[in-house]
Amino acid sequence: MNVKISTGNYEIIDSGTIVANSGESIVFEVSSLTFIFEFRSDPNKPKSNISKEVDGDKSLKIILTNFNNSLGTRNTDPLSIGTVNNRQLFINFNVYFNSESVGPTFHYSFLYLKEA
Repeated sequence: MNVKISTGNYEIIDSGTIVANSGESIVFEVSSLTFIFEFRSDPNKPKSNISKEVDGDKSLKIILTNFNNSLGTRNTDPLSIGTVNNRQLFINFNVYFNSESVGPTFHYSFLYLKEA
């Protein structure tokens, strides 16, 4: 059985849920690229924030600051994170954070733009 899933202008190529350990990053390896999701808290910033840092020539660290809401915090638009198989790769995610001692629940979908 071959299943294809799409939403709007995007093809969903992988989707899942990770229950992360407290204080630990989540690491994805997609083809030859590595994506590291790091969770930080900053009481001096009132809102959640997403920043990216290149970590080597094939690694990208995505820093999620203040993604600590038990009702969930997500990105508002698909986040461009690289190119795989000559196609632009995006990710959507939603983070639920119950407490510092438990760690986040991370729902994700990797996306490609639909081909014309």
